[in-house]
Amino acid sequence: MGIIKKLFETFVGRESLSKSCILAGHVFDADGEAELFFDLVLARFENFDQENNAVGNKSFLSYVDFIIQCTMTSLTNPELFQKFSNRIDSYLYIYRRIEEYLVIVKRSAYWTWALENNVKQLKEKILESLSQVFIENKGLQPNLRLKDEQQLRRINIVQYLIAMTDIGTKAIDSFFVLIKLSLQSSIVIDEHNRLQWKTIISNINHFGITIQEFISNYIAYELAFREFPLDLPGFIELIRKNHPSKHSKESPFLIFLRLSKDLNFKTEEFFDQYRTLFERGIKEKFYCFSHIGDLFTIIGRHDRVFDVYFTIYANSVDLDDLWTMFMYLSTKSELNDIIQKHLISKLSIRTAGAPIDSFLRYTKFATECMTKIKHEYHPRFLRIFENIFEGFINHQLTDERYSYRFSESNFKEFLKISLEMSTSHDLQQLSCLLIIRRLIFQNDNRLLKIADKTKGLFNKINDFDPDLCENNDPADIIQDEWLQDYLL
Repeated sequence: MGIIKKLFETFVGRESLSKSCILAGHVFDADGEAELFFDLVLARFENFDQENNAVGNKSFLSYVDFIIQCTMTSLTNPELFQKFSNRIDSYLYIYRRIEEYLVIVKRSAYWTWALENNVKQLKEKILESLSQVFIENKGLQPNLRLKDEQQLRRINIVQYLIAMTDIGTKAIDSFFVLIKLSLQSSIVIDEHNRLQWKTIISNINHFGITIQEFISNYIAYELAFREFPLDLPGFIELIRKNHPSKHSKESPFLIFLRLSKDLNFKTEEFFDQYRTLFERGIKEKFYCFSHIGDLFTIIGRHDRVFDVYFTIYANSVDLDDLWTMFMYLSTKSELNDIIQKHLISKLSIRTAGAPIDSFLRYTKFATECMTKIKHEYHPRFLRIFENIFEGFINHQLTDERYSYRFSESNFKEFLKISLEMSTSHDLQQLSCLLIIRRLIFQNDNRLLKIADKTKGLFNKINDFDPDLCENNDPADIIQDEWLQDYLL
């Protein structure tokens, strides 16, 4: 006697069971598997439906309860459970039919809580069994064998996946097996519009595991997803939904790059798709400063990527933060040509209109920073500063909206900076020439007589640093056009 037939002998109310109900419940005693077994299940349940429709579903609650008990027994009996992995489609179909039957029962019965509880337990047991097979076979099993689009739509495997919105250690195996089966189903239902990883991840409301743990579990079952591996849009969505804390000891960017490498994504392709999240994180001040700085150090050899990400940063933070980042990169990186180019470009633009006091403060930062930079990188650092300084001086001293703010002491201080924070220490630098012209040769508009102008010029020259005159030939510095106001 079959195992399920033995259950029939002990089932309370077996006298009222119809022949079609008994056959539907006894289906698990059959020898078939895969498509053959599914065809048998389909035939018996269709026969059960026809018979119950003919008699008006009398004793229907008992019929459904019997089918549930038979299904549960097949999952708990070791002998029958051996066939489970090759009958996945059938079990999912049977459960779907039981859900439909429950809806019918609830239309006419008031006390259905016991039946509902049995249905809930059956669902949990099926998911538990799927996970067990998945774990034991390292993801290679179970697999859907059913190719009938209509029946797969009816089974609607993705409904179980959608119901899983809280993913933790206990749920992760069930989650992955349902992803696999849902993806297999979606390919049959609509190959050109199949379920996407991004959609799956976006449905999750809460993660009880870290992104590292999620990917570690995925890689452990990677063979299960050979046909439809986790793609880059799905990974980016995972980052969005399960981002490491701002207070994480390890840089989230290092985590993402390591995981990206584990998933065989190209670095530049990852950064192309991550940029929107990065920009949002910068604007919302979500990232730790040092983590951002370390990211720029890492991507410092990728010209296009560095340009995109540093531009986002430079356009999103205040000037103080931008200069602080300049100092950080100067002490943490080699300041290669790519980093130099973009630091000069972005800082020159942002600093050009800075207040005098602010720029003097930045200069103090830079001077202090020089003591922390490796000696061999000093020329690179000074080259960056020179370009920023020259842009600042050129912008401010050639525009009357800014130049009127400079006092004589400001000119002298900036001239000193120009010479000290320079690779050449040469007065013929453009910034030095602009300062000298404004400091010595710029006339007071109130002086109308040439004699007064000339007298003022000599007073300024006498007040000029004598050491600079000794070390630099005035003929190489003074431009002819500077003297036009002094011609008789």
